[in-house]
Amino acid sequence: MLRNKYQSERSKAVRDWSLSFLHQKSRAWNFWRRRLRCKSLLCGAVLINVT
Repeated sequence: MLRNKYQSERSKAVRDWSLSFLHQKSRAWNFWRRRLRCKSLLCGAVLINVT
């Protein structure tokens, strides 16, 4: 019984960690995607101003 409880708590901790890791990864991805989009918009504005 004690071993079963330990295993379920451990699996819950692993699940929580993986979820938070995925959440952080998606936040970082959104951050970089936003930066890339801003850069491409800036480049587009510069190209329009040059021409």
